[in-house]
Amino acid sequence: MLVDFVMSLKFFKKFLDFYKIASVFLLYVNSSDASPWLEASDPFLRSSIVALTDGGVLNGPSNIYPLRWSLINEVSLKSVTVLNTELAQFRYAMQSARLSRGNRRASFSAGSSNTENKWFGNVERDKWSLSASYEHISNSYAFRLNTAYDENDGNPELDWNGSYLALNAGNVLLDVGMTVKWWGPGWHHNLSLVSQGDDLDVNISVMGDNSWLGVWNVNAMVSKLYEQDYEYRTSFRMVSRFASWLEVGLTQHLWHGEKSASPVKGATQTVGDLRISFSDILDTQQAIYGEVASSQVSEAALNGAYVLGWTAHKSLWHNSIRVVVEYQGMNEKERQAINTQGIGNYLASSYELVNSWSFGTYFQFYNDHKVSVITSETTALDSFEKKRQVYQLSYGLPVLAGMLTLTTDYASTHAEDGTWNVWSQYEFRF
Repeated sequence: MLVDFVMSLKFFKKFLDFYKIASVFLLYVNSSDASPWLEASDPFLRSSIVALTDGGVLNGPSNIYPLRWSLINEVSLKSVTVLNTELAQFRYAMQSARLSRGNRRASFSAGSSNTENKWFGNVERDKWSLSASYEHISNSYAFRLNTAYDENDGNPELDWNGSYLALNAGNVLLDVGMTVKWWGPGWHHNLSLVSQGDDLDVNISVMGDNSWLGVWNVNAMVSKLYEQDYEYRTSFRMVSRFASWLEVGLTQHLWHGEKSASPVKGATQTVGDLRISFSDILDTQQAIYGEVASSQVSEAALNGAYVLGWTAHKSLWHNSIRVVVEYQGMNEKERQAINTQGIGNYLASSYELVNSWSFGTYFQFYNDHKVSVITSETTALDSFEKKRQVYQLSYGLPVLAGMLTLTTDYASTHAEDGTWNVWSQYEFRF
């Protein structure tokens, strides 16, 4: 009884924080077009949009999620043949957002255990969850009310993760909510920001287009952090598509209000990322990309960690496949300093992975069936240097006017037996 009462108080306080900020924002609503966005939850839709930007059909940055629909625009006036399926998928998703198609959602998921991979569209999965949401878009604002009853770390709880309120004024978008964030070009590694949707964020986004910066977007965000070493985080990110083949991003984080004896006081971090795409080679869209993050513990190291990646997309007979290969490494001085001094629980990224490799494939079929296969190997950031391998197979298919996703993971650590996790989700929109 006492535990349930305490959990209900935490839930009520979180809802009250969201309600107070949302109420203040509603006082300043003015008339303009609504700006919904692409969520950081669908790697297959992201794959199609990235292929269209690499192929010169769309123009705009594609390395910040949620991604504003108004930030990416069709620029190709020629007839699209190779990527016509991807273009149709993009147009349908954007029209669904504009017309509020499928704005009511119900889903149920269950698995043998909680998992946390920090991959795009697969950041964290609860052992079981029952959720429902309602979303509305008007000429001046958009909002979604999402509620879920799930098991988190062995404790059932009710939360509002996924809820948001967004106000649009032309090129400026103001939003408050608890949505998943993914800042950066990676698919399985991310040094900029990987938010699970537990934090309460207040974010302002400004976008523009000029001859020397190309299509650009600037975000300024303040987050009330959930169960971390700091109370708040202030974040800034600028992304720009300087040319059809060049995309650049810069992120700055500042943490405030220490809650524990973290070895890093008043922490800051700077992250830069770069993405270069190539012209179609045999009707295949390809790109290389990288990220570099400043060190957190070592005073002798300027850079702390880095990510290198390559990806390619091929469309064939209304089907498509995307291949992703990534590597994340850490500066040896930073690695030794962390092993000696430790590092707090405040970085919302894959920064603490060492010598991490990943290989992923994403298949999309003409009948709306989707398959992803991902494997990764990571060396533990400690003196034991244990290697951890993860293998995942995921299959999504339409069932009874909804989408059923079946996923199985196998994780093993050197000198220890591996563990299996089977997880499924059914989602229905109406």
